[in-house]
Amino acid sequence: MRLQRHVLRGQDDEETMISNFLFGVKPELESRLAVRNYESLTEFVEKAVNVEIGLDAEKAESKKFK
Repeated sequence: MRLQRHVLRGQDDEETMISNFLFGVKPELESRLAVRNYESLTEFVEKAVNVEIGLDAEKAESKKFK
C-alpha cells in the first residue's frame, strides 16, 4: 500500500506509472530495476517482487555465515 501512492495519480500512462513506482521503491531495488525497460506496470511489479525476494534471501544467507 505504501507504494500505491506513487503509482495511482489519475490518468497516467504505463510509462509514467512505472516511473512513479520506481521512485517509491527501496534504493537497493531501484538500482537493480532501473537498468531495463518494462512493457507494463504488472511486469515491473512482478520483477520488483522477485528482486526483493532475492535480496532478502541473500541477506539471510549472509547472516548465516557471520
